[in-house]
Amino acid sequence: MTLKNKPIAHLLLAAGASTRMGQPKQLLSWRGQSLIRHAVSTIQQSGISDKIVVVLGANRELIAPELNDLSVEIVFNPDWSEGMGSTIRSGLEYLVKNGADVWAGVGISLVDQPLVHADHLRDLYQLWRQSSAPIAAARYEGVFGVPAIFAHSFFPHLLSLEGAAGARKLLQKFRDQVEPMDLPEGRLDLDTPEEYRKLKERD
Repeated sequence: MTLKNKPIAHLLLAAGASTRMGQPKQLLSWRGQSLIRHAVSTIQQSGISDKIVVVLGANRELIAPELNDLSVEIVFNPDWSEGMGSTIRSGLEYLVKNGADVWAGVGISLVDQPLVHADHLRDLYQLWRQSSAPIAAARYEGVFGVPAIFAHSFFPHLLSLEGAAGARKLLQKFRDQVEPMDLPEGRLDLDTPEEYRKLKERD
């Protein structure tokens, strides 16, 4: 049984360069605010963690001001161009340096999943707390992905991630230790102007 009687921290990954979008997608407008503010608000409203770490990389000088009045901690990943693995590692290294032993686990979510709501995160957290599995993760189109919550025992695995391999690599490798939560809304992530246009049309 995984010990889960301590609070969790949460990493919001927002370090990408949005190359295919042609502009920083973290700053795209969604329901009256930027995507990054929306993502932070979603985590805050879920109530699953008081420790929110936002990992920035490309365009940080443009994005960081969006977070000035929010109760988050900002970490800069200088190796953001290596991919998602380095961004997760950077955020978790920050937690470790600042006393990771106080956390039962860590939640991981992306800045560009605007259809993931606070209730989804809350349900995922409750699933994780009630399960004997060390990981709870969203499942869409039959594939595990984020948002996901990893128990403290998986911190070494997260710290070993490199390059473009993100959390999904671990979710597949340790799939027998994952408690899934079907979340079709997690399938949408915004990479292109066309995807953003379709999102705005459905709102």
